[in-house]
Amino acid sequence: MSMHTAMTISSTLHLHKDLSIRERESLLCFVLSCDRIYLLSHPHKTLSETDIQTYKSLCQKRQSHTPLAYLTGSRAFYRHTFTVTPNVLIPRPESELLVEHTQNILDQTNQPTTVIDIGTGSGCLIISIIDQLAEKEATKHAFFGIDFSEEALAVAKQNKEKILPKSKHLTLIQSDLLNTFLDTKKICNDIHTTKQTILVANLPYVPEEKKEEAKEIPDMNELQHEPDIALWSPEKGLWHYKRLLQQLSSYKQLYEQEKVYCLMEMNPDQIGPLMAHAKKEYTNAKYSIVKDLANKERILIMEIS
Repeated sequence: MSMHTAMTISSTLHLHKDLSIRERESLLCFVLSCDRIYLLSHPHKTLSETDIQTYKSLCQKRQSHTPLAYLTGSRAFYRHTFTVTPNVLIPRPESELLVEHTQNILDQTNQPTTVIDIGTGSGCLIISIIDQLAEKEATKHAFFGIDFSEEALAVAKQNKEKILPKSKHLTLIQSDLLNTFLDTKKICNDIHTTKQTILVANLPYVPEEKKEEAKEIPDMNELQHEPDIALWSPEKGLWHYKRLLQQLSSYKQLYEQEKVYCLMEMNPDQIGPLMAHAKKEYTNAKYSIVKDLANKERILIMEIS
């Protein structure tokens, strides 16, 4: 007879109490390939030794600040659960505002539009934007997800195939910001059939100057596990956005779009400096700021006619 006491779902969840119950439940659901309702309705189910050891190993990694999304390989965002890997930034709830305000522009303008998600990562933004459009509505627009990282684009492709119906078109392109679109040899004909462009940008904006300092801050421990290329930016976190602003006028001239909207997510204390920088180049642009659920300024929207 085994000397080991059988472990049930209930007793297993009492291990590693330094983790929150939500985290413990999420990890055990992942190990057992079940949902939370199953855990709650089968508290006395006996687990195999393999499942217990796998669960303990995941809990230990979580205690070492490995993000939960990387341990389970997924993160809920907007209306779907997206595949995520350490090659992509983990989707954040505040980024859902980019989806909502892109949809607002599409609804209000009712024009054939090119939508480009710059730094697409897992593809959660552009896929969510496309998915909520009716099929007939989606066909009049052109959608692109671009990223500098081939590994990130591979994850976006997985999510595209998992979530989007084949009737809804999305083109994934490797590009350093808008460089591919500004190369006249690679001009995308789809853009010329639309009246306006919406650029959706959740670029790296954590100040690179704080990289070493962040290692000593407990709340930023998880950032050490996310890809550097998706997080850190020089010039107080604004270098990538300043480069994008430099490209906007060239893009507009090349494609002769009636309007270009640029939606940029960043930290609240960065919006003022970036808007001041943008106004030097785009004096006639319209600017608006979107606040997040915590009432903090989160998104800068530029409208260039």
